[in-house]
Amino acid sequence: MTTDVSNVLNELAEISQRIKSQELPATTPLQKQAAIVMATIEKEIINLVMEHTAIKLILASLFYFWITLEAPLCGVNEKALDNWSMQLPEAMDRIINVIKTTLKNLPNHKPTADMKRLGEKLNTIKSLIPDSEIDRKLLPNELVMQATMVNTRMHTAIADFLKQSFHPEIIANVLLNYWIRTSTINSHVPESYHQKIEYYFDDIKKAVREYIPTIF
Repeated sequence: MTTDVSNVLNELAEISQRIKSQELPATTPLQKQAAIVMATIEKEIINLVMEHTAIKLILASLFYFWITLEAPLCGVNEKALDNWSMQLPEAMDRIINVIKTTLKNLPNHKPTADMKRLGEKLNTIKSLIPDSEIDRKLLPNELVMQATMVNTRMHTAIADFLKQSFHPEIIANVLLNYWIRTSTINSHVPESYHQKIEYYFDDIKKAVREYIPTIF
């Protein structure tokens, strides 16, 4: 089993590298900002997972910092944001429904051969992650400790970007993207579904932004 997983990971790395090599390099200041934010947040998520941090806490943190950064960009005033009382699970469910509805109304895209192969490998990896690990139960003190650690690290990274005058919209886009990415690692969500989200990310982003003011 270990050998099989190792082979899948190696193939996954090769395909991913081949796909990345075909992408245009970041050239404009905003593209460079986006690349830096993506690399930083991705590294943070990987580190947290490797440290056996509960996936549900990583998801909650990504969502919270995304929506509190995104809301003002969508016209939500400071008072409404400060007085926001909706529970995160409900807010996440509402945004997920917006994504699902938007995606349902968009035509299927045609992934490249490499993307199809990448999806197959990722589906294999997903099948090895039990649902119990995604929604792992924590003792109260462990929950507080992990939540504090995750939020501190995410807040530190985001605050550092803002101090460097990175555009808030770029940071928000990356957080939304990685929240969606992390929330689709369940085995019951085929990778082709996530690839369609990535393909239509601008449409998803537009629909979500139009909806955000309704939950404040």
